[in-house]
Amino acid sequence: MYKEKEREIHVYMAKLAELAERYDDMVDSMKKVAKLDAGLTVEERNLLYVGYRNVIGARRASWRIISSIEQKEELKGNENNVKLIKGYHQKVEEELSKICRDIIEIIDKHLIPSVGTRDATVFYYKMKGDYYRYLAEFKTGQEKKEASEQSLKGYEAATATANSDLPSTHPIRLSLALNYSVFYYEIMNSPERALHLAKQAFDEAIAELDTSSEESSNDSILIMQLLKDNLMLWTSNLPEDGEEQIIREGTDESADSETNQQTPITELRRSSRIRKPIHRYSPSLNYILLTDRGEPECYEEAMQVDESTKWELAMKDEMDSLSANHTWELAELPKDKRALQNKWVYRIKEEPNGRRHYKARLVAKGFQQKEGIKRSQEEYVRKVIKKFNMHDAKPVSTLLAGDFRLSKDQSSTTEDEKKQMDKIPDIAHAVGVVSRFMSNPEKQHWEAVKWIFRYLKGSSSSALYFRKSETGLQGYVNADNGGDVDKLKLCSASVGLHEV
Repeated sequence: MYKEKEREIHVYMAKLAELAERYDDMVDSMKKVAKLDAGLTVEERNLLYVGYRNVIGARRASWRIISSIEQKEELKGNENNVKLIKGYHQKVEEELSKICRDIIEIIDKHLIPSVGTRDATVFYYKMKGDYYRYLAEFKTGQEKKEASEQSLKGYEAATATANSDLPSTHPIRLSLALNYSVFYYEIMNSPERALHLAKQAFDEAIAELDTSSEESSNDSILIMQLLKDNLMLWTSNLPEDGEEQIIREGTDESADSETNQQTPITELRRSSRIRKPIHRYSPSLNYILLTDRGEPECYEEAMQVDESTKWELAMKDEMDSLSANHTWELAELPKDKRALQNKWVYRIKEEPNGRRHYKARLVAKGFQQKEGIKRSQEEYVRKVIKKFNMHDAKPVSTLLAGDFRLSKDQSSTTEDEKKQMDKIPDIAHAVGVVSRFMSNPEKQHWEAVKWIFRYLKGSSSSALYFRKSETGLQGYVNADNGGDVDKLKLCSASVGLHEV
């Protein structure tokens, strides 16, 4: 009983630390839970994962920044600065080593021995492979070789269980494929093997995606998008004959893998190629990119900044929204058709109190459009019409028929009538005429609104179209003498269209 209470307190403190973005404290709390040797729930497992991911992610970003600055100072010949940087570099690497060794020990001594489910087994072995990979990123010589070997063993153990016990669309199996392929690309310097792993996992998941649950498929789609991004990036980096190969880092789930083929340890080697900065940026621009806390220009940038976790959550929200609204669906590419590429657009919105909201949007790119901009609300109109059971109504071509003579005298007079009319939609957003009776509508007013719905049904495919034109300003006016039945006023309206 005491242990259960202690466990609840540690989990609560971990959640509190996460909200306060104090991830070192979050890790300390979840380590205490893990050391109880009672196994972790899915929620607790995710808390442990998120805590360590943020703690290690901040140090990995620092290591990259310092590496870029060190390279820049070496190019300038500033030996004194290089000496200072190397000392600072060593300090960060010691922190990285401590964090990685810490979580690996927790996994080996407490988590794997008390594991209760097959997906948890895959999760912990994958996590072990990840943190040995992080060690291999900066270690050299024999230490790098040993870290690489242990990383490979972790991924192989996770893969063996995942292939036999988890469906191809399971998010943990997909994230394993994602990270395993990154391991081959970045640590083993084997782009072909990385491409094979990523493509196999993506193709298998595509074939089975319809059979997965909606909640699981949302997570799966996000990871599949990351797999696709890496495939496109790595394919574009494959050198032509005689060309020098430039290595670009792929993205794993932490910036936050599926075959049984064994790879001999003898294949582990240090690359004979010189690693270069990201092709788009010089070392100094890399430094600016990672420290200005601005809005990333592309997916690769979003995964390198300290806020990578927030951008991941923003991307997941976007994928969930696209899936929930049936914006698109995954399908096999028809023969002889070219798939449109896409890109992520990132924006930070700040509230008056200083709080920042991270927004991500997935947009298509690389295709031609006709000149002009088309603004359509066809889908919105369709939903509104269906909501009020007007989808079977006969369409009309005029917005409001002339025989609708609306007056406030037609408004509800009893409480029963008012309650009945509360069921009609808010007509203030329809047209100005009927909105005058919104506070106390009656049946005649509702009939006018239904007429508007019928008009919308008939014109839902129409849209505003903006384009260049030689025509200047055009004006239109209409008047209805005595159109206001209550005050017998002249009702007129005008609109001006300026085509540019």
